[in-house]
Amino acid sequence: MAEPQFVARNSAGSVVFDSRDVAAGLCVGVIDVPASTAQVYTYPDYVGRAIRVCGIWGLDIWGASVDYALGYPRVSFIASAARSYVLFIL
Repeated sequence: MAEPQFVARNSAGSVVFDSRDVAAGLCVGVIDVPASTAQVYTYPDYVGRAIRVCGIWGLDIWGASVDYALGYPRVSFIASAARSYVLFIL
């Protein structure tokens, strides 16, 4: 039986996430941010953990910020064009 895995690659074929690499974190979701609407997502179950936000295609992150002012991760996206992100908990 093959080992279950999730590997994400960018358009050049480079690995941007590999579930077998503990340092990469655990994927906790893919967020599709609608156009022209600011969005905020909170993760109260992840107190004391960090969140990393990555572009769906391994591109640079733009328009996203992470803060921990509530004692747990909060991810905010500015209003702009529609885009998708992958979230990893560390």
